[in-house]
Amino acid sequence: MSKHLKNSAPSRSVTDVGPGDYVKIGSSWQKIASNSAAGASHTPRSWTVRTESGSEHGMFGINRYAKAEDLE
Repeated sequence: MSKHLKNSAPSRSVTDVGPGDYVKIGSSWQKIASNSAAGASHTPRSWTVRTESGSEHGMFGINRYAKAEDLE
C-alpha cells in the first residue's frame, strides 16, 4: 500500500528526520535506515540518507522529508 502525506504535515528538512522516518524519492516514500544529518543544528554541507532498501541519496535525489506520523 502506498503512503500519502497528510494535509496537516509540516515541511521537514534533512535534519528533522532519522531512522524510521521517510524520504520521497521520485513518486514513492522510502523508509530511512540512516541519516548522517539527523539532529544536526545546521544542515551540513555534505550528508547522506540511506534507505532500508540499501540505496544512498544526497540532496539532489530527495523530493521531500517526512516523520513517520506525517504519513497515512
